[in-house]
Amino acid sequence: LKGDDVHRYETLKSDKFVIFPYFRKIEDGKEKAELYSEKELQKLFPKGYGYLKECEPVLRNREKGRLQNDEFWYRYIYPKNLTLFDKEKLIQPDISMGCNFAYDGNGEFYSTTTNYSYKKYDHIKESYKFYMAILNSKVLWWYLQQTGTTMANGFFRFKPDYINPFPLPKIENIEDTKPFEVLVDYVMFLKQQEFFKNDDLAFAKDRLMVSFFERLIDCMVYELYFGDELHKANKYFIEPLQKENLPEIESMSNKLESIKTIFERLNDKNHTIKKNMYFIDSVEVVRIIEGKENANN
Repeated sequence: LKGDDVHRYETLKSDKFVIFPYFRKIEDGKEKAELYSEKELQKLFPKGYGYLKECEPVLRNREKGRLQNDEFWYRYIYPKNLTLFDKEKLIQPDISMGCNFAYDGNGEFYSTTTNYSYKKYDHIKESYKFYMAILNSKVLWWYLQQTGTTMANGFFRFKPDYINPFPLPKIENIEDTKPFEVLVDYVMFLKQQEFFKNDDLAFAKDRLMVSFFERLIDCMVYELYFGDELHKANKYFIEPLQKENLPEIESMSNKLESIKTIFERLNDKNHTIKKNMYFIDSVEVVRIIEGKENANN
């Protein structure tokens, strides 16, 4: 993946491939990537090896000829974290306008230094989709704008050193994460549909579903971080959505029509969720995060 292949909640795609001349081994209880010998490559992957031989002059000449006399001329010069790429993870471009975390559920994608990959520790019980909702939120984007490095045209760096200090919410009840996961699945599905990138006015309402569910996710994230402030304004999202018992997308026979029905219900002006979304920027901290009030006032 290159940086411009990664967009918030969108399905990851790439027409680029890497040859990975390493195999996985366990040493002292730890995973390690071991380089294949040239004979092993020739025997096990004859077509891949044939391609490497075609490219041998270019490969040897990397880093101003650093590998000209190297027995392992096909190796990676700076091998790092090679056993982690084929794992479930989140991916975010290094330089970005807004948060653009995407989900690699099957560990299919490798990336260059234009992207960063995020993998959970094994003891973390919350899901990747829950954390993607947090990391794609206006809360994180506002935080980075206050603490990070500004690039040209309003872009910001998403270096791990800038992300690491961001406080993640403490979840007492794992069931509280379920509405986030369900809505993230809805958004990811909707962003795969043709209408998402079609500017035709006929699809305006369909595209509205995407912005509605993303806005609702942001409202839930606000409640996680600033629950006292929202509750004083009588604005609740997580509990009402739990009571909705929204169906998981895998259980839907007609996913698009089912999501449309849910959208129409939640977006009704008389529904609790919709009423709570109205004027959420009446809460001071939300106004600040959304740039409608100066944080120094």
